Amino acid sequence: MNKINIYGDYKVCIKCKDPADVIEGTKDYCIECWHDHVNNGKSFKEVDKQIKEEERFIKKKWWKITQLIKYLMKILNHLF
Repeated sequence: MNKINIYGDYKVCIKCKDPADVIEGTKDYCIECWHDHVNNGKSFKEVDKQIKEEERFIKKKWWKITQLIKYLMKILNHLF
């Protein structure tokens, strides 16, 4: 199956020669090669795992911040 873009061009990936899905500047990539390019060769699973770890870290930090705010609000309520 040939992938023809809106200009009638047929683009191939510069790495694997499959039909290109993404054009970045002057370079054409299939989605898999583009993913490798922008994620420094990490697999989809590795990137997904990294995103989930970062989300857990952020949730943990926000939980600590909300607990600190609640504690400070209690102190302020007792002072005023």
